[in-house]
Amino acid sequence: MLCERLGIERQKISPKEKEEKDLIFEINRVALRFFRKQLQENKDALQYLTKRGLKEKTIDFFNLGYAPGNSGLRDYLFSLGYNLQDLVRAGVITGYKDDRFQSRIMFPILDHLGRIVAFTGRIFPELENTAKYLNTPDTPVFKKSHILYGLYDSAVRIKEKKEAVVVEGQMDFLRAYQEGLSNVIAISGTAFTPEQLRLLKRHTQTILFALDEDDAGLKATLRSAPLAKAVGFEVKKLVFSRGKDLAEFLEGGDISSLETISIAEYVFSYAQKKYDAKTLEGKKGIMEMFLPQIKFLHPVEVDGWVQKLSSLIGVRQDLIIDELKKIVIDTGQPVESTPQKLTRSDSAMQDLLTMLLKKYLGLALFLKDNEAVQSVAEYGEIFQSIIESVLQQETTEETEMLALQGAYDAQQHENVKGELEFLLHEIKKEHLRKKIKSFVEIMKVANLDETDTMLEEIRGLTNQLEKLEKQQPWQ
Repeated sequence: MLCERLGIERQKISPKEKEEKDLIFEINRVALRFFRKQLQENKDALQYLTKRGLKEKTIDFFNLGYAPGNSGLRDYLFSLGYNLQDLVRAGVITGYKDDRFQSRIMFPILDHLGRIVAFTGRIFPELENTAKYLNTPDTPVFKKSHILYGLYDSAVRIKEKKEAVVVEGQMDFLRAYQEGLSNVIAISGTAFTPEQLRLLKRHTQTILFALDEDDAGLKATLRSAPLAKAVGFEVKKLVFSRGKDLAEFLEGGDISSLETISIAEYVFSYAQKKYDAKTLEGKKGIMEMFLPQIKFLHPVEVDGWVQKLSSLIGVRQDLIIDELKKIVIDTGQPVESTPQKLTRSDSAMQDLLTMLLKKYLGLALFLKDNEAVQSVAEYGEIFQSIIESVLQQETTEETEMLALQGAYDAQQHENVKGELEFLLHEIKKEHLRKKIKSFVEIMKVANLDETDTMLEEIRGLTNQLEKLEKQQPWQ
């Protein structure tokens, strides 16, 4: 009930399901050790990565590996006592008892807690009639449409910069991150999914597209941008002062000259180059490409673009508007009921708990007995009970790891600490306001001999509130 009121999604998981997921995490960790060792022994694969512009420290930091062209991983895991059924369920072995990944450079995929949930393998050396990239299939811990590659490592910088740079694949991400563009994520596919966008929206409201400038990259941008706008993102396109795409731009080293334009402006310009606005087919092509990009803009912006489009292709504005109204963007979101109105303190507590439990569980553990939380008596017990209930779903090893990570986050990321302190500061103030209001209401029906005592209480509470009002939460 409480989690529903605070807007926190809690998934009930049985002990059997949890044991199954823990085993998959373990298998993935062991598999990564195997892949890492194989990469160190494969000079050709290492040379390929360095030729693609990756430095040794980048390869090590992101735990890249190599899967040899045999069933070495299967044999290694069997030797450690793992059975075939569990390895197939984890996605590292096929139903034919072979290694799923063979002759591939391996990229581990992490969830929001830094756990290895899957792998992407890039074929090396090149083979004909073989998929260039291969992913772990859906498992109990992994759904490709729900994961953004690199988000675990980039989340803090995305929140600091208030925008996320979106690239296409793992290599694009690694090059960008290595060169200092650390607020970056990779969609690792042909376009954003609604689930990926909802995940990213926890961290920012602004997306900067930097997908490849080839046909595949353009199609992904054209599909993804309207969907992102539909769910509330501000969407822009990165433009480069040198080179035709992000990869060529990064070769220059200096990333300070990155510029952006609106997606509408970018697509309007591109459509004019691709289609002949004087032909019937060209007019239709321009409209089909461009109109989805302005579907969710402000009416004033839409009006301006409709005028420009009408002037370009010679079609009446009312006809263009009719076509615009027909466009439907599937966001994958069900119709939501009207949420219960929250007080300021409820809203602050919701923000705090949502942030802690969804994004910084480790930090929640670190703050578990924090005096600032406990001093707010009205919420301290709630805070503690929710953390305890979450911890029941974690193993002792994971709990200890998360607590250590939380302590590290608290020391390293001042923005996280500042946000927590601000929210707690707001909760304290609202708590004092409620107490003052309560005493005032009681005084209306209190005996005369009780009034002086209550006035003294109100005076003390008011002084505390005034101090908090003047004090900045980070002081």
